[in-house]
Amino acid sequence: MNILIIRFSSMGDVILASAVFSFLQKRDAHVSIWLCTDPQYTGLFQDDHRLAGVLPIARNNEASLNEGELKGVVFDRIVDLQNNRRSRRLIGLLDPKIPVCKFDKKHLKRILLLAFRLNTFSSDDHVVVRYCRAAAGGDPGDQIPTPRILIHDDSNTTGPVSSILSGSTRPALALAPFAAWKNKEWPQDYYCMVGKYFAAHGFRVLIFGGRNDAAGAQSLARSIGESATALAGGLSLYECASVLKRCALSLGNDTGLLPLARAGGIKTG
Repeated sequence: MNILIIRFSSMGDVILASAVFSFLQKRDAHVSIWLCTDPQYTGLFQDDHRLAGVLPIARNNEASLNEGELKGVVFDRIVDLQNNRRSRRLIGLLDPKIPVCKFDKKHLKRILLLAFRLNTFSSDDHVVVRYCRAAAGGDPGDQIPTPRILIHDDSNTTGPVSSILSGSTRPALALAPFAAWKNKEWPQDYYCMVGKYFAAHGFRVLIFGGRNDAAGAQSLARSIGESATALAGGLSLYECASVLKRCALSLGNDTGLLPLARAGGIKTG
């Protein structure tokens, strides 16, 4: 059976969707899974043996999904974890006879939470559970896998990842102090305090972020001291995952780097 999973964004949600790969394989060891996502996230899955293929589809370019990329694959089912106009446009280009299972976004509950701070979600409303429910087309059962990003250890032997990881036996603390929405950010002074505390206890402090966060990361690193290294803007997402996998702890805001650390098996806060 060939199954197409659609989740374009955001980064955290794409990472959470990785739980569905394991979920489907537990149900059918012979299933072939294809992931359709935004091109900026495809590198995260380059080592993922659970996937038969990763299809990069840029925004407003859904028609780029062509037969050459699919190599004649005929899908038996589509799992639409995005469930918006963009994913529906893509599905409209495929065979209309293919069954489609959709993720329940629970719009009303989200509005109540975000606008009025009324949390009506239950433990069964966790995004990963709802992803697996969509993939199952019904009750997913009790065995819900943990999201995992798979990185080959031998991929860390060269390049910037090697230079960061080599030459020290000290444990590393990963800080992700930046967010696209500033109201999601913990005060920088607090990150500085945490960084100094762990540095005093023998940790290296690695500061992650995007290209736009490079200056802020450098400033925070200087405030923490010589045990801190600013990595923001200098690594690909795959390289970030490689480094995070080797850290002992991670502390960050509600951004994609936090689920990326969790998906690498790192303790997070």
